[in-house]
Amino acid sequence: MHDAIKAGDESIITIGITNKLQKRIKPEFNVAKNYTVMFNQKLQPRELTTSYFNLTVGSVIHKVTLVDVPGSTVVPPSYSGTGVVNAIALDGTKVSEVGTIDYDSGKIIIPAIIINTLYGTETNLRINAVTQRDVRDITTQALVRTSDTSTAAVVAKPSRNVVLTLDDSVLDATVNTKLGLKISATPEVEEI
Repeated sequence: MHDAIKAGDESIITIGITNKLQKRIKPEFNVAKNYTVMFNQKLQPRELTTSYFNLTVGSVIHKVTLVDVPGSTVVPPSYSGTGVVNAIALDGTKVSEVGTIDYDSGKIIIPAIIINTLYGTETNLRINAVTQRDVRDITTQALVRTSDTSTAAVVAKPSRNVVLTLDDSVLDATVNTKLGLKISATPEVEEI
């Protein structure tokens, strides 16, 4: 895909690809169940989301999505370590801490969660994550000198292309699903 996009127009000088991954689990409703999800990739902190579902905490049912919160040792540039997975209500409040995430292995563990229902026509809980951004295509054509002298530092131009992975979702705010594929390419613009 990278090469096809780049070959499409000579003004495209660099392509940045962000991989978004999705796992789907078929939950057992109204029973406490353990779930382990393996992405087998290094995951980017604060990028975990799910489709909406009803969760029982205590005896109260909440409409929630899952999000991750990295531990204090998960810092750039390696983003290595673990975090917690929280159930968040639609108003943004934390309902409960429901599991853990390992950013290095891409493993998410959610023990003893009670899922009551999913929303819309969904039959699977969709768990979305983004791989770590440690690979960039920055070529010498995409670099500019900070001054005219040949010993000056080079810095990357600020524009990149973004590619999101394709899935069969449709945009649905009721369920919390996103549109499948989006590609944007920014051509090089000559400075005046």
